Amino acid sequence: MRTYPPDAFPVVWDHMDSLAATGSLLVPEEVYEELGAQDDELLAWVKQRSSTIVMLTTRAVMLEARAILADHEALTKTGLAAAKQTLS
Repeated sequence: MRTYPPDAFPVVWDHMDSLAATGSLLVPEEVYEELGAQDDELLAWVKQRSSTIVMLTTRAVMLEARAILADHEALTKTGLAAAKQTLS
């Protein structure tokens, strides 16, 4: 919503609503907590759907995230910084 507001990109937000309704869109609880720092439309959108899209972080989720980040270091802050330096 911050970069792609619903009024400018209604098809995207309609699709996200559909994904949320089917359980295909999930938000890790840590991300939900980080959204609270902004208290904006995005937080309001997630809050309205929190019972179905906010996912508790279990050990299995943490292990899967670790495996993904090990294979895709560019997704980490360190990896992003290194990628930006390479591109400069």
